Amino acid sequence: MQINYYALPQFSLRFIPDLAAQLHGLEKNGRAIDTGHLADPVIYMLGLGYGLGGMLPEIGGMSYIAFSVSGDGVLQHHEQCQF
Repeated sequence: MQINYYALPQFSLRFIPDLAAQLHGLEKNGRAIDTGHLADPVIYMLGLGYGLGGMLPEIGGMSYIAFSVSGDGVLQHHEQCQF
C-alpha cells in the first residue's frame, strides 16, 4: 500500500461535540471577551491622549489629542517631512 502524503484527510463528524463545547463557552464568556477588546483601545487612547497630551505642547497649532486622533494632523505633517 502506497501512502499519499498530500491527500486531503477523510471527513469525520467527530468535531461536532468539540464545536458545541466551544460555542457554549463563547456563549457564556462572549460579553466579557467583547468588553475587553473594546476597552483596551479606549484605555490606551485615554492614557496617551490625556496623560501624554497634557504634558506635550501644541503640535503644529493643534492639541496632541486632535493631532493623534485625526488623520489631518498626520497628513499635514507628513507633507512637511523630507526623507
